[in-house]
Amino acid sequence: MWIFLGDAATTFASLILVYLFVKETIPSKEKIEESYQLENAYEKAEKGNLWQVLRKRPRLLLFTLISLIYSFVYAQTTFSIPIQVVELFGEKGPKMFGIIMTTNALVVSFLTIIIISLT
Repeated sequence: MWIFLGDAATTFASLILVYLFVKETIPSKEKIEESYQLENAYEKAEKGNLWQVLRKRPRLLLFTLISLIYSFVYAQTTFSIPIQVVELFGEKGPKMFGIIMTTNALVVSFLTIIIISLT
């Protein structure tokens, strides 16, 4: 029970900090009107509904599609891979899954250091 109360307290504390220290970023109507005249197409405001604006920006739609596919594949790490490992290794499945995840974390961590130092 204490962990839930602690989580609630930290969530409430972060809410208060955001409310007090993060400034509102919604532009005024004047700023929106000014942005219609901007040269940079990605910074200016667009007229129309969501679908009309998205049709004008196919790169954004492509990015969204790629992100959706990536998220779906990444979610398999915690959903179907453990099931597959249990099917393959039986009672040793959870232990093997832990070894696989630990190996993955170590490889990513160490290779990141090496790749960053080389580039």
